[in-house]
Parts: sequence; structure tokens; C-alpha cells
Amino acid sequence: MFKIGDKVHHYMEINKCGKIVKILSENNSLLTSGGTTSSKVIMLVEYPDSTIKKINSGDLMKVYD
Repeated sequence: MFKIGDKVHHYMEINKCGKIVKILSENNSLLTSGGTTSSKVIMLVEYPDSTIKKINSGDLMKVYD
């Protein structure tokens, strides 16, 4: 489970660590034969060089130091 302020990194950029600044939820309007799909959880991650990226929560890993 992630929360604002956690240190995280993208699984493809392990050397680049950032901090979660906002958690967003995007609704999915995709209709399948089984019903509607669930919503996506997107994290806004701020890196030390002041860049901010939108990353899917499933692609993030927590940093424990």
C-alpha cells in the first residue's frame, strides 16, 4: 500500500528514487462481457531534480532505507 510521502522507484529505473506527492484515480469506461473494469490508480512521483511523472501504481516499488 502506498501513501503520500513514500520513497518509491519505477521497476525499470531502480537507480532513480522519488517521492509520492499525489495519488490519483482514473475511471475506466471499458465495457467487457463480464462487466466494467476497475479504475486505475496513478501516482504523481517527484524526483530530486524537480521533475514530476505520472506512474501506474503497479509499476512502482517502495524504497526501504
